[in-house]
Amino acid sequence: MNLTIEIVKIDRFIAFLRVINVIIMFLFIVLGANKILDFERLWAVCGVVCFILLILQINFLKKYKTAGAVIFREDSLEIIYRNGHTRLLSISDSYKIIIEYKGFDGEEFFNGNQFQALITKNGVGNFEVIKDTEIYRYHFLAKEGCLTKLVKLTNEYRKAGVTIDLRSY
Repeated sequence: MNLTIEIVKIDRFIAFLRVINVIIMFLFIVLGANKILDFERLWAVCGVVCFILLILQINFLKKYKTAGAVIFREDSLEIIYRNGHTRLLSISDSYKIIIEYKGFDGEEFFNGNQFQALITKNGVGNFEVIKDTEIYRYHFLAKEGCLTKLVKLTNEYRKAGVTIDLRSY
């Protein structure tokens, strides 16, 4: 049995970059369609700006790889990554959490265990089955305090022999 848990912090910086990207592309379409600006110049300017924003997003996300250790603090979790970076995750923040299960019956796994109870009490989410594979995913937005419970539950499953990856982005 292989279980992957990804914790994705809803980061305002990345959200801001994505909004700027969308605005630039919208301006590109509107101004280009109305022929207000020379189309070739507009292509070049928007392409360069969007490319720079994309590079910033990728570099920001690349810093955080699979966690090597998780240390519990009073009001946060300290994640130590295998590449040497450390990161504090505040318990009071909201997190998008993806639980992925690869196995013969993922739906039964999610419906009949502690993960389901944790998700039901502490978050809002949806179940997704990837067709033609044996991968089952559960996406949910975690409420305050859910992160600590999730990591503690993850450690219990590890002790029971379940392979679990804990990732944070």
